Amino acid sequence: MTNLFDLMPDMRVAPKQHEFRQFLHSKSGLDFETSVDLFDFSNFIVENYSIDFPKSIPFASDPRWKDMPFGPVGTIETSGCIVLTAKVILDYFGYSDITVEDILETCVSKGYRMWKFPKLQKSLNLEKMSLDDIKKEFPNNSEIITCKTLSDLYNKFGRPTGIGGSVYFLDNLIALLSNESEKLNIGYHTRIRDINFLISNLEKGIPVPMRVNNRIYLDNPHKKGGHYVTLFAIKYGSAIVVDTSKEKGLYCLPFERLMEAAIEDPDLTCIWDLQLLKRR
Repeated sequence: MTNLFDLMPDMRVAPKQHEFRQFLHSKSGLDFETSVDLFDFSNFIVENYSIDFPKSIPFASDPRWKDMPFGPVGTIETSGCIVLTAKVILDYFGYSDITVEDILETCVSKGYRMWKFPKLQKSLNLEKMSLDDIKKEFPNNSEIITCKTLSDLYNKFGRPTGIGGSVYFLDNLIALLSNESEKLNIGYHTRIRDINFLISNLEKGIPVPMRVNNRIYLDNPHKKGGHYVTLFAIKYGSAIVVDTSKEKGLYCLPFERLMEAAIEDPDLTCIWDLQLLKRR
């Protein structure tokens, strides 16, 4: 692995530190949501902000990594958008020697893809769903030990779900590459907390990664969950994002709808500020 990631902090921190991190994450999200609610999109339709798009995009469907496991039941193609968004950012800032495999290994080994069963307290960092491995994690839980299939397990404890650690991966990546990690409050100094600062970053040539709600982002009521994308342009009221799940890597939608998708899910609003990230 690239030596740079040896310095990447682990997602797992002391309870009080996590509580403070979560507080800052929530505050940053609420601040951004308020700014979107107050923003006048009707007077923004003639604005034009654009950055040069990446020459190469790490597509989720790339056969080199699409089937690599990511999370208990997912793969890079189905669930690894945080990994590929990080790759887009790293390439843009000149760290193209860091591979998708490097990012994936760091996400998993340092806890950013941890998960749990909804009805169990313990968080797990198993790379794949294995009934035998789960039984080893809960040797004293008779309900788990008596399960004969994964379906039995899901019926009793619910289907596995992430614990939200992936949102802090980009925070720590920004801090790491800023050389100011000791001075930054993760989830606050690493986030954009006002829509006007988002626009300002584009004016400065700085792309803006964010998490979006799939239902609104794709304008499809049947879509669930969230997705990570990177905003590269706003042209006459439309946003153009780099989306590694799309066939050509780009997706265009109304800027207002993109912002609605970014603030839709309670306590999951994440708009990252790359101003501190040092270029190579």
